[in-house]
Amino acid sequence: MSTKLFYILKGNNGANYILNTSSWKNIGTSLQFYRARTLKASILKQGLHWYLFFKWILLKKNLKSAIEINQYLQNISATKTAFNINEDCSVLISPTHDKVIVHHHREYFQKFAFGKSYQNVKKETVIYDLFTKNKKHFQTSNYYDVEHKKDELISFKLSNTHISTSIKKTTSEGLTLALVEFFKTTDSEKSTIKTYIEYLQSELQQVQNVQTKTQVQVLETIKTNYGELEFPLGLVHRDFKPWNIISYSKPVIFDFEEAVLDGPPLEDLLNYYIDPIIRYKTIGEVYRIALNEAQILNYKNYLQLLNIEIEFNVFLHLHLIERILFWKNTNEVETAMSYKKLSNHLMLQEKL
Repeated sequence: MSTKLFYILKGNNGANYILNTSSWKNIGTSLQFYRARTLKASILKQGLHWYLFFKWILLKKNLKSAIEINQYLQNISATKTAFNINEDCSVLISPTHDKVIVHHHREYFQKFAFGKSYQNVKKETVIYDLFTKNKKHFQTSNYYDVEHKKDELISFKLSNTHISTSIKKTTSEGLTLALVEFFKTTDSEKSTIKTYIEYLQSELQQVQNVQTKTQVQVLETIKTNYGELEFPLGLVHRDFKPWNIISYSKPVIFDFEEAVLDGPPLEDLLNYYIDPIIRYKTIGEVYRIALNEAQILNYKNYLQLLNIEIEFNVFLHLHLIERILFWKNTNEVETAMSYKKLSNHLMLQEKL
């Protein structure tokens, strides 16, 4: 009989965490899927670690076997896929329940996607194919064993056994260098400020439930002042946040489902500092944290490394408006409104 050692934890955001309770170490490894973003979350995570340990030692109640977990995943995916569950792994199921990541502890991750996540994860394989050579300032997982059932399911494995872990902390300078190199991975096309603004203006015309009159105004001002200036397009992650990297001197970057080959510069660096806090802090606090003097120097350095002479606040305004559109299109209206408030606050500060 297969040992019952898996505990299914349902997260507040709809994600399911299937945690391996067989040892203190395996519980800790399972909880790596849960990235604590606040002190309170870190304390709760440590408490959960102890709770699961004693649940396994003393109670062994409501635990599932590897066979039961594989069946559970097949029911969610409505497929007969073999998810390769064994007694030394843990699982993350996305909030949308159409993506599964199985962590085979100390060996590799295997990512499965179906339903609405199928196309984005298929696109992610294209991005991984770009990283055939070692990079100077960032690292990516080894990517292999792609299995593809057309228009139905895709899976692949990721291994980090080759990763350099010499200094476990990415500095702000290191992050900037990593993102500059990341951006330059693709052959650089160019756009003008005018062309990019006209794209944003056409998208803003489709927006409902979020008043964007002031954003239309700032776009017109920027187009008048900078419209004919050119800037390069490059590889942009589009979901670049602290939980999508592993912090080493050369950060490990992953999760490329939203990545584009022809995105605007500075987007990932701005997103890294603004998006994680915009829902939880006041607009004034976000402005002071993400747009203080030291951070502004960091953004300017990024543009200088790409030989871009356009002022950084031009890209900042464009980024905030793009984020309004992005979050509105994903039905995150409250987040879109937060970006609109920050955009308005920035305009007031600059008296545009």
